[in-house]
Amino acid sequence: MPHLTRLELVQVLLCDEVLQTISSTAPQLQELSFNVANSNFAAATTAAGAAAIAHIPRIELAWNKPLLCQHNLALMRLPNLKVMRSNIRGTEARDAVWSADTCICCDCERPRQAAG
Repeated sequence: MPHLTRLELVQVLLCDEVLQTISSTAPQLQELSFNVANSNFAAATTAAGAAAIAHIPRIELAWNKPLLCQHNLALMRLPNLKVMRSNIRGTEARDAVWSADTCICCDCERPRQAAG
């Protein structure tokens, strides 16, 4: 998939291995969109996982349960990340793109520096 520029994944488990696989198999990726399937927050991402996809200009992340920032803090700090919430009525954007000083933690916003 070296020439793939857009990838959309549905019900994906959010973890470093998935992010690193995406990065290595599609190095020219310009847009990544995925719907998170983590139901119990068993999986988590680290700085290595976030670094693997940091080069992708546009990343959209949708979830239907809050992501704990302490499990995914490095990912939430990516400036090219747009976070959305999936619900029964569909997907609605939450404040479009999060600013550099906010994160997502159990459905609340607080300064990223204080999170974790």
